[in-house]
Amino acid sequence: ERLRKEYGSALARSAVEMALLRTRAAAKFSRAREMYFTRDALEQASGERISSHRAQRFAEHASVGDFGCGIGGDLMALAARTKATGIERDAVRAAMAAENLRVCGLNGHASVQAADVAQCDWPDVAALWCDPARRENGRRIFSVRNYQPALPTVLEWQRRVPNLGVKLSPGVQRREIAGLPAEVEFISEGGGLKEAVLWFGALRTTDSRATCCRVRTR
Repeated sequence: ERLRKEYGSALARSAVEMALLRTRAAAKFSRAREMYFTRDALEQASGERISSHRAQRFAEHASVGDFGCGIGGDLMALAARTKATGIERDAVRAAMAAENLRVCGLNGHASVQAADVAQCDWPDVAALWCDPARRENGRRIFSVRNYQPALPTVLEWQRRVPNLGVKLSPGVQRREIAGLPAEVEFISEGGGLKEAVLWFGALRTTDSRATCCRVRTR
């Protein structure tokens, strides 16, 4: 009530929402109390342990583009290992990603551009990472063809940058990705299957693998 009277209803609601999200995010991010989130972006974001595991594949590449970087969870892990550029079409999330990089002391290793990948000039990068949106209005999207961007669209990017990693839902239907020249990695954490990843080009190391990441301890 005091916040509402002093700052207005809208700002007070936003402050309370951010406080709740930061509490929830503590299970995923060690600096959660200082970071910025949206509800959907936090729900989709991988935890630091998984992001760090994935980012190791990009360490030998001079630069990487994170297309659809959201609030910067994966971008921070990438920036800890190589030069990284994030592109995010949602201006609010892009601003949050930039601030989250600063909070974690990584803004000197990465930059964020608020733009639509389909319409902007691409950075000159050696590899690409994409975590397509798999939620719409709070509901999960299951088919890779309905992701934003859709998997077929992301695969077109590989013509320009062969070294590509794409995050998928852990429940992806294998028939939807059958025949692709990619490694399929299924990643679990804390006993639960969290995600699937397609690795193309030099990022590919085998046909398929299963990886178990330890739960992050506070």
